[in-house]
Amino acid sequence: MQGVFGFRKNGTDKIVHCSNAEPECFLEDFVNILVEWHDKINERFDSIKFLTGGNSESKALRAEEFEEIDEWAKALEDEDEIVIRSAVGNIKNSLFCKFGYIYNFDKEVMEFWLGSQFEPDLENRFGQEEALAHLRRSQFDLPIFPCKCVRMYSLRDLNSNIEEIIDEMNELYEKASERYEEATIEAMEAEDKYNRSK
Repeated sequence: MQGVFGFRKNGTDKIVHCSNAEPECFLEDFVNILVEWHDKINERFDSIKFLTGGNSESKALRAEEFEEIDEWAKALEDEDEIVIRSAVGNIKNSLFCKFGYIYNFDKEVMEFWLGSQFEPDLENRFGQEEALAHLRRSQFDLPIFPCKCVRMYSLRDLNSNIEEIIDEMNELYEKASERYEEATIEAMEAEDKYNRSK
């Protein structure tokens, strides 16, 4: 499933796309990187840059490689600059982005973000703007909003309770998916009832 991961410091999010973001597939590798490289990532946060049109083709290709968590350790050690393709747009569309993992250096916690959000969250720092609004056929189509931060975990808890946290994340995802499916069915029934009443 699609997702994002990355880091936040001084109020700035630097996150990248992840194509295999299920907690059981991704979380342990991310936690291992955080445990081993926490101070280095914090120290080098400003050297993580966003890809722009002015970057070379080799930089663009390298940016795609940073979507794999394993690439970060070598880069932190050997590369002066880490250029990434920003995935802030991804996390704003919770229909396609199902999981987000952002280590927040300002609070020293890992934020767990969840997709399938059909209601706005007024405290969401990624906004309350509806994604894909132009594709809605009618008022009965469910709106799609940015992913929502549903849990925060200290690095200590992540390192010592990884299996329990993975189970909790999967349970939260299943509940969110069920709510979305139920709301979709209700919307379809409401649309059908409306059409039959005409």
